[in-house]
Amino acid sequence: MVAPDDSLPIAECQNGGQEAFENLVRENQRMIHSLCYFNQLREEGKSVVEAVMEGFLTRLRPVLMTAAVAALGFVPMALATSAGAEVQRPLATVVIGGILSSTFLTLVLLPVLYEWAERRTNRRPEAAIKASDALS
Repeated sequence: MVAPDDSLPIAECQNGGQEAFENLVRENQRMIHSLCYFNQLREEGKSVVEAVMEGFLTRLRPVLMTAAVAALGFVPMALATSAGAEVQRPLATVVIGGILSSTFLTLVLLPVLYEWAERRTNRRPEAAIKASDALS
């Protein structure tokens, strides 16, 4: 028979899982917003490097602040030693790690991949023109 007090850690775990899911949604929104901003800067006539640098610098503070607040919110849970800590600590550790890694992806990897993809797509027409000229 399960005592009614045993349900408390599960409820806390569910709240933590819900918070983790909400953070994941926010991270995805950040990445989409960053890509849209890079494209907007490109449409304004900026080069790929200029668009990525300006987009990175513009998005740096909001992304860092959001990630810091979300991660710091889980620190008490990660340091918990009271009842239910065996459930809370691993969950909080995973969520904090996820927030930090997704922030890295948003701030570092996404701009690098965007620049790589833009350069790659811009080279194809030039290569096709050179190839057609060589065949003529």
